[in-house]
Amino acid sequence: MAEQWQATKLGALGEFRNGVNFNRGQEGSGLPVVKVKDFGSKVFAPASGLDELSIPLDELPQDQLLKDGDIIIIRSNGNSALVGRSVVFQDAGRPTTFSGFCIRFRPDKDRIDPAFAAYYLRSPFVRQRFSAFGSGTGIQNLSQSILAELPLKLPEMAEQREIAEVLRALDDKIELNRRMNETLEATVRAIFTLQVEGSDTFQKSKFSRIATVSRDIVNPSVSPAELFDHYSIPAYDETRLPVVEQGTEIRSNKFIVYPDSVLLSKLNPRIPRIWMPNIGVERRSICSTEFLVLRPSDISSREFIYGFCRSVEFQDRFRAMVTGTSGSHQRVQPDFIEQMEVGLPPVDLVRKYSETVAPLHRRCANNLSEGRTLAILRDTLLPRLISGRLRIRSKEEL
Repeated sequence: MAEQWQATKLGALGEFRNGVNFNRGQEGSGLPVVKVKDFGSKVFAPASGLDELSIPLDELPQDQLLKDGDIIIIRSNGNSALVGRSVVFQDAGRPTTFSGFCIRFRPDKDRIDPAFAAYYLRSPFVRQRFSAFGSGTGIQNLSQSILAELPLKLPEMAEQREIAEVLRALDDKIELNRRMNETLEATVRAIFTLQVEGSDTFQKSKFSRIATVSRDIVNPSVSPAELFDHYSIPAYDETRLPVVEQGTEIRSNKFIVYPDSVLLSKLNPRIPRIWMPNIGVERRSICSTEFLVLRPSDISSREFIYGFCRSVEFQDRFRAMVTGTSGSHQRVQPDFIEQMEVGLPPVDLVRKYSETVAPLHRRCANNLSEGRTLAILRDTLLPRLISGRLRIRSKEEL
């Protein structure tokens, strides 16, 4: 029974260490470093694609190098929703460290399973505790002492592992779908390069001949009880899925998103954000005004717009159009992109390309939809399993 689980605190189950502070001059090649940007909605830290530091290994304390099973926790960020997120580090086969904006928790593996600890830190109970420290509005900074005082009830090791295995099976499928979509998107880009960019027949034109920028506005707060699919910059960065929100929660005007549209972020174009929305019929779809809502012309398609905006040539020219001096708030004006000179391929080539890649885009959309369903199931099971309200029957009980 859950009443028999051991009551303890996180600090009694392992030890903490803050991460490495470094400056831009120390970024280079050599030592991989896990940063806040690497977390997303992941449970396990990525094994590749990490930024690197040029800090010599002999200048770094050994306890700032990660070991298999370490849990990395975001301790400080301007976005309070990110503070407290965690990932489990798995041995990457080479020394790896972690950013000073994070805290490393090294669990005593004889007492607590690392994956169980990671799921515990993702539970609503822990998030509520973090919010309480921030006076109910979310916490901007975590300390080792706050983490050490987190209370939990600990089942036997075998049950910890069973709980973690159930939740990880769902996360593994979500991650598999994400990787499949990366492959599908790479295939789409390759087909665009081969079929479109490989053509030697182009007509000089304007971007507005490919797509128009829709500026249709809606004020969701006028319909406070209505649910909207909200396509925002954070939602793109997090899951590539819109967030379902009530009108009363959305405090500014938004653009209307149509079934044939492609969303192109005009904010900080050095970070490409091109979104092919999968519009449902249950709710109205809206997006942040930081997106340009692109709709195809009579000779184009949303598949072609997506491929065109993903191309290296377009991205290079799009980044050159920014206004604003702040590196974190540079934008492209809608009029600039509409007047961009482009090479327009023959209409039959646009049609052929669109027909070729449409099934790949549908597969991506299906994978995302399945991932959302699995995430809802995981998030429903997680608090029940972690608290003992829902038990997993052992093999001996079956």
